[in-house]
Formats: sequence, C-alpha cells, structure tokens
Amino acid sequence: MSAAKNAYFRQLEKLVDETIFVGSGIDDLQEEIHKNILSFDVNPALARECSVSDFLRYIDLIVSNRRKQIKTKQGRKMKFFLWFDKSIGKISFNLISNENTVLPFDKPVVASEMVEIFAEFLEFSKGGNLESAAQSEVTTEKISVYSQVI
Repeated sequence: MSAAKNAYFRQLEKLVDETIFVGSGIDDLQEEIHKNILSFDVNPALARECSVSDFLRYIDLIVSNRRKQIKTKQGRKMKFFLWFDKSIGKISFNLISNENTVLPFDKPVVASEMVEIFAEFLEFSKGGNLESAAQSEVTTEKISVYSQVI
C-alpha cells in the first residue's frame, strides 16, 4: 500500500469513532438525519490505487462501531444506509431509527449492494467528471442505496 493510500485511510479512520445520535423513535428522524450523516470522497490519483474491497473493509469498521454504540441503548435498532451522491461526488452514509420505514430521500430508492455503489464511486472518482455525474443525477429518477438494520 502506498504512503498516500495509507494516509488517506488513516484520515478516514477519524469517522469510525464519531459519536452517533440515537433518537427515541420516529419523532427524532430529522435530528438523526442531521447528526448522523457523514461523507467522504477520494481524488483521482488515489481512486486509481484503491479497490472496492478497501472501502468495504473501511465500512465494516464503521458499522461495527455503530453497532457497539447502539448496543448501549437497550432494545434500539437503527438502519444504516449508504449511497453515492453523484451531485457532490461523495459517498454518504447515515443512521436512522429502524421504526422509520422509508429512507429520507426525495427520489425513489433502489436497493443496491455496497460493491456496486463503491464500484460506481471509484469509476467516477478516477475520471473526476463531477459535471456529467451531476447532470446524470438530475435526470436519474432513482437513487441506489445500500441499507441494513444494526
């Protein structure tokens, strides 16, 4: 692993230990959305060095940490979800109470696997073509989202 790639993932590790907000139910949805959203991007040179599996390992750390934090809240379940926001060229992820049956997007959601989402993210990031990705986001009616209950 190159020094630049090592430094990049060390920097991302700061997001792993972020404290999450666990609401008491549906009424706390907006606060959960606002307090639990995180995102990251990667520059074209590093995208060429990274693989989907690099990001999957990183997200496993995030989910494990969130699971530990949620365990301290007796009986609570949260929905972890992740998507590639083409309009800003970033991977974003969030947590909301599992009682919320609909993910908070203004477009219809298509269930996707993380592998597909990260493959698209890396392909986009290698080219660095934010303008055309933003345009495709505008014309696309659905957003690909991975979700799991933790």
